[in-house]
Amino acid sequence: MHLMRLSGLGGLRPNTVILGFYDETVPEDKLHSRSFAKRRWLTANLSVFQRQRSTSSNIYQNSESSSTSDIHSTLQFAKLREEDEEKQLDILTYVQIIKDALHLNKSVCLARNFIHLQKDNLESNERKSFIDIWPVNFIFPKTSTQFDITCLYMFQLATILSMVKPWKTHAILRVFLCIDAVNENALHAHYYLDELLKQLRIKAQTRMISWENVTSLLHNYTSELVASVTTNSTGQQSTTAVASDSFVDVNDDYIRGINELIRQQSDNTSCLYLYLPRPPRDRRLSQRYMHVLDMLSKDLPPSMFVHGVSSVTCTRL
Repeated sequence: MHLMRLSGLGGLRPNTVILGFYDETVPEDKLHSRSFAKRRWLTANLSVFQRQRSTSSNIYQNSESSSTSDIHSTLQFAKLREEDEEKQLDILTYVQIIKDALHLNKSVCLARNFIHLQKDNLESNERKSFIDIWPVNFIFPKTSTQFDITCLYMFQLATILSMVKPWKTHAILRVFLCIDAVNENALHAHYYLDELLKQLRIKAQTRMISWENVTSLLHNYTSELVASVTTNSTGQQSTTAVASDSFVDVNDDYIRGINELIRQQSDNTSCLYLYLPRPPRDRRLSQRYMHVLDMLSKDLPPSMFVHGVSSVTCTRL
């Protein structure tokens, strides 16, 4: 939390925290790959760091002879976890980091499976790849046609990616609208989504996906409404439904059905954006929370879970 509070420069404060997904994937050091370590701004400033750390010795080397190992020792990056080593963070701490970020009004992104991102192959692939957005909180399926701040933030992130090479010329942006059946309400929701994207100046394909066979797998659906008991003036108790956006437990069959639905639509998908539900208020559900996210994104293309906390778009210009 202190790191999130201290980050930034003056009034320029980062509004998003991006974390790697909590799974068994071995972390990969990007400083040892591609040309990151050879970038001019890094090698130019490396000498300054080295000079500050070696004022009393002759260890200083100029930037031209700096190697990747020098970068690690100078910037004091922590050693990455090996395949047979245990994680330094437990699930409770990881979920608490997400809670802290949201409490500090930071948007949160969880990146998973990006080790499989085939960026270099996009240009050589004759087929167009896709950047997919699923703007629905799967914990609350009844809200599938309601586009909140998180959905708008997903639109923005995906649009930015689609404007960067090689996605700019080799990828198509798609937005999936989950509906129970093709009826008047579904057509109205589809029209509203098209108009919203038009107002936001986002060029994307919209696709309606029927998921009635998936939502039917959801048992004891109480996730949309939480019952709270109140007492009236006569002393009698009445039950009032109160909306809640925090995570509640859902059954595995339903989540597996969602995962299968997404995989069926992810042929030649380069990257996809998924809705990140708020962590549970009850710490005892933290492990279950991560288990649901794990099942939801299992064997999918590179996926970014997103939760936004503030408006990032404007249609008044």
